[in-house]
Amino acid sequence: MSFKPTIEQTAVIGHGSGHLQVVACAGAGKTEAMARRIVSLLDQGVQPSEIVAFTFTKRAAESLKTRIARRVAEARGEAWLDQLNPMYLGTIHAYCGL
Repeated sequence: MSFKPTIEQTAVIGHGSGHLQVVACAGAGKTEAMARRIVSLLDQGVQPSEIVAFTFTKRAAESLKTRIARRVAEARGEAWLDQLNPMYLGTIHAYCGL
């Protein structure tokens, strides 16, 4: 499946420095855009420990992790996946300990 980002998704993927909040309806491509954004940050040299990505559901968090791992493995090899461990990808509730 080929990914053709919308204008909004392109803005997410290419976001400059600083925090980024993405709010969109179900099926709008949030997870794919965020996965590509995070891989882009890694490609720019941002350390995994400097990346925090919140979702509201465990399902979305797992999907985000899977997509990032797939892209990183394709680009850098399976051995590089261990370096992603310091990155937080999960629900905001788990992050806050709620």
